[in-house]
Amino acid sequence: FPSHDIEAEIKQAFAELNAPVIFLLGNHDERNTLQTVLMGQETARPYFYHSQVLHRVKLICLDSNGAGVPMPRGWMPDEELSWLEGELQADSDLPLVIAVHHPLVPTHESQWFDDFMRTQNGEAVHELLKPHAHRIRGVFHGHVHHSIDIQRDGILYSSAQSSWVHFHVNPHQSMETALDVVNEPGYTRVTITDQGTYLQRRHFRHR
Repeated sequence: FPSHDIEAEIKQAFAELNAPVIFLLGNHDERNTLQTVLMGQETARPYFYHSQVLHRVKLICLDSNGAGVPMPRGWMPDEELSWLEGELQADSDLPLVIAVHHPLVPTHESQWFDDFMRTQNGEAVHELLKPHAHRIRGVFHGHVHHSIDIQRDGILYSSAQSSWVHFHVNPHQSMETALDVVNEPGYTRVTITDQGTYLQRRHFRHR
């Protein structure tokens, strides 16, 4: 959410959705503008992490845009990790869904992904999540503009499709971002049921 100029257009688009709209801060968003203009809050918090319960599923939204590392890498401050630990321990009977912008765990297949795009203290987050793996229905992230699913220690890590453009990820890629000119943009539909987590990836063409 870059500026006040597109506030009306964004609000109108979201108003047409027949579903709750929950905000998650990305690395191109301006945290003050998002909170005060789009969300209508009087003041903005320096870190925008929050949780809520929807249909008896606890959604935990993390802010990985910490100041500890340069963009486009991610980072979470110690106070956020402490908050997360408390949120994981609360409401212990509810399934968990974790949302975060930057990926948390490495793929071991691309330096671009693991060193350039990932949350630099993502392993610390993973260690907090591990004891609750039986409750976690998925950890969902964006940022990499690439579809990737990882199963680690019983936890599903899955990236959202990009609605703009996709990037290449391959074993020989170093620190340079490469556009994927083949795959169309799209989105990921996630369905949570008592039986499991279901991912549907949809594509569309820009007008």
